[in-house]
Amino acid sequence: RGETGEPPSTVSALSIWQAMGYIHAARVLSDDSMHGTMFWWTPGSGKSIMIALLIDLLFHTDLDVFVISTPQNTRNNGLKECVRSMLKFSPMFAKHNPPGDPKKDEKDEKELIRRLRQREPPILAKNFMSFRQFTTFCRDARNSHKLKAAAVIIDESHEVFNNKVCKLDDFCRHVLDPLASSLQSKVFTFTGTPGRTVKEILFQLEMVRFAGGRVDHRYLQAGGSEESQDPCWKSLLC
Repeated sequence: RGETGEPPSTVSALSIWQAMGYIHAARVLSDDSMHGTMFWWTPGSGKSIMIALLIDLLFHTDLDVFVISTPQNTRNNGLKECVRSMLKFSPMFAKHNPPGDPKKDEKDEKELIRRLRQREPPILAKNFMSFRQFTTFCRDARNSHKLKAAAVIIDESHEVFNNKVCKLDDFCRHVLDPLASSLQSKVFTFTGTPGRTVKEILFQLEMVRFAGGRVDHRYLQAGGSEESQDPCWKSLLC
């Protein structure tokens, strides 16, 4: 997606599922009739890299970007880790530094963080938050305008939704309902092997409803066949 219109060679470093996910996410962002998508990927299939690819896609949009995860994941995989993944895998921002050049790597990280900060609206470290922090943010009337054009990325959603502080009514009232009032806003969820609790399935059903109830079966195999072959998921998806 450079000046020639061709993706740089870093795309070849992506797995087939990450490349497919990147293409699918780009389609969701360009289609006003699609409010979001859910990725069911098994652990170790590169969900954190996919989040970096989403930031790549969102960079030239005017959407506010929020990345929601567990408190521990927010601490360990915040903006800095996302930037490092972008510099390795992003079609737009990847660098080809020779190994063993930490000064060059650090310089590139600072430069990309600066570009994300200068973006309007900016993507900052505080945009990476826990579910509790995000619902508090959404309840604040001063932030209501930010939800009218937002991209919300929920990482490890099976852990987020199963957390005791995560309430379905709060999620619908303070997150999904405001986002649903805008054609621009999108929600992306990433889950590893799910716990298959009733609570989690109710959250996922709300996500299906929010996204318009459309399921693209071409992507059910992404990350492995475990979930797509499970009768529980077949009943949820079909």
